[in-house]
Amino acid sequence: MQNLDVSKTVNAWSSLADTVFVPHTEAEYDRLVSLLDQLVDEVGEDESHPCFAYGNCRRTHRKV
Repeated sequence: MQNLDVSKTVNAWSSLADTVFVPHTEAEYDRLVSLLDQLVDEVGEDESHPCFAYGNCRRTHRKV
C-alpha cells in the first residue's frame, strides 16, 4: 500500500472539494452523475489516461 502524503492530499482536496463531495440532494446527485459521465467520456478505454484507474466505472449509476 502506498504511503499517504497528508500535505499533498490536503492541497489536492482544497481544489477538488467543490467538485467531489457526498451528495445530499437530488440536484447534487445529478451534478455528480454529470461529472462522472464527463470523466468516462474523457477517459474512455484509454488505459494510459491518469484517471483510468478511477474510471473503471460504467455508465451505471445508482441512487443512494
